[in-house]
Amino acid sequence: MLNTNTNTLKKSIFHTSIESHPLSLRIKEELRFRQIETILQLVRIKKEKLSLLRGFGPKTVREINVYLKELGLKFEMTDRQISIYCEKNQRTNFDSD
Repeated sequence: MLNTNTNTLKKSIFHTSIESHPLSLRIKEELRFRQIETILQLVRIKKEKLSLLRGFGPKTVREINVYLKELGLKFEMTDRQISIYCEKNQRTNFDSD
């Protein structure tokens, strides 16, 4: 369970839809097809597991990885890493509400 409060997580980038991020349409469709709809779901995935899925070759995985790095994120984030990220970025609201 995450150590950060629910409101902080909801207002964080982890709560945002993949659709709201500047990834290619093909990547968004592949992620949606696999029911990966938020950044939180994406950062929980093992990079190696993603690369084994049809439609996620090395180029696609690299594109996602580069984008996550731009955000200060990575694949396989733990609850602790997510909590630390939220604490460091709690004043930034990525929610479009």
